[in-house]
Amino acid sequence: MASHLVTLWNWGGGTLMQIGAHGVPSGDAAYVVPTGQSLVITSVEFYPSFPSNSPSYVSISPAGVDTFYANWVVQSNVTTSFQYPSGIVVASGTSLYFSSSVGGFGAYLRGYLTPN
Repeated sequence: MASHLVTLWNWGGGTLMQIGAHGVPSGDAAYVVPTGQSLVITSVEFYPSFPSNSPSYVSISPAGVDTFYANWVVQSNVTTSFQYPSGIVVASGTSLYFSSSVGGFGAYLRGYLTPN
């Protein structure tokens, strides 16, 4: 169902926010995976705002926890996309944090909600 699709966004690092039905962030609060559901991330897109020849180290982690769902090394002069057909599963009650070693990087995560 379309209501189970989730798009998350962040610019420059920090907690990820949900993009609403009209293509804009739905408020400025961190997205939290709803109780009783898991978020399955199927694609990740990173884009630089200030192109550079230096690579950037980017990561997605649970907010406030020193573990990572994934780390990537991406070029800082092009948009980079990754697809995960089987998904990266994020547990109920989790908010996600995006970080990059080069400032001015943005991230989009797309996926869907599924019952636990």
